[in-house]
Amino acid sequence: MRTLDLSKNNLRKIPNCIGEIKNLRNLFLRDNNLSSLPDLLCNLKNLNQLILDNNQLTRLPKNIGKMSNLSQLKLNNNKLENLPESLANLKRFYYLELNNNCFKEFPEVIKKIDLHWFQISGNLIRDFPKKVGKAKLVGNGIYEE
Repeated sequence: MRTLDLSKNNLRKIPNCIGEIKNLRNLFLRDNNLSSLPDLLCNLKNLNQLILDNNQLTRLPKNIGKMSNLSQLKLNNNKLENLPESLANLKRFYYLELNNNCFKEFPEVIKKIDLHWFQISGNLIRDFPKKVGKAKLVGNGIYEE
């Protein structure tokens, strides 16, 4: 299995066995009621795209940086206030969306990532760096290469 779409299923929890789908490339979990993710999700080393929009997430797994092939992550409309430092370990990571969360300050770990596309609008952040990775600030919390 390369793609798994569990969107719009009112899920509150993801089973730990999801970390056993070794060839999974795309995982769609948008529009559920997830407040956290299992640490075993980080075993998905072949995952390229993880979509978690419209959930209740307050944190990401500490070891998300072990997902060595992750290139795209969408976390719009959650309740995140910070990000794990391990995100900086992702060498193929280039696309991140964090719109409409609970960030009060610009996450420092983002400055360590070579992003091409990044959005963090709709948060409580007042000051934005002019550039993040290869992406330049083009609007209020919107960065493009």
